[in-house]
Amino acid sequence: MALTAAVLLITVGIRWITRHPGTLLPLVRTALARINRLRRRPTDHGLEQIRAYLDQLRAARLTPGHATAAATYALLNWLLDAGCLWLCLDSVTDQAITPTQLLLAFCAGMAAGTLTIVLGGLGIIDNALILGLITGGLDTPTAIAAVVLYRLINLGFVIGAGWIAWGRVLRRTRREQPQRISMG
Repeated sequence: MALTAAVLLITVGIRWITRHPGTLLPLVRTALARINRLRRRPTDHGLEQIRAYLDQLRAARLTPGHATAAATYALLNWLLDAGCLWLCLDSVTDQAITPTQLLLAFCAGMAAGTLTIVLGGLGIIDNALILGLITGGLDTPTAIAAVVLYRLINLGFVIGAGWIAWGRVLRRTRREQPQRISMG
């Protein structure tokens, strides 16, 4: 429910900004002048970058249908990710955990991941997931094993697929470049 409300507010806000671009710029200019005064910069420092960003927002047309699709895909992504954690738990133990306990642990891990500066939330998400699962009734070794397996799948396969794709891109660009022959 909160996710739906947030998506709705963001969609309405972006649509309002794109339809009334002139009303936002004076507010941005005032806020930027105050920030720049604290930073001891000229009052219009960064205004061109903000104008360019607002132009990009105006160019993007987020229809209610597209916003609904984006929210649906985001929710589906989270649910499938939580399903992956559940399957990892199922593969390492016979201990029962309720869907509520699993989703609470999962949401705790994802919430902790939004506050981290570490790439992939490495260590932060893991600890939050482990603590959430232990709080949900699992013993510590089981929770650790399930989270390690989940993170191997969640990060390892994604990173591996990324490296494979990057290697294919590099190989293709090398093939397309003309070869130099030295007559030395």
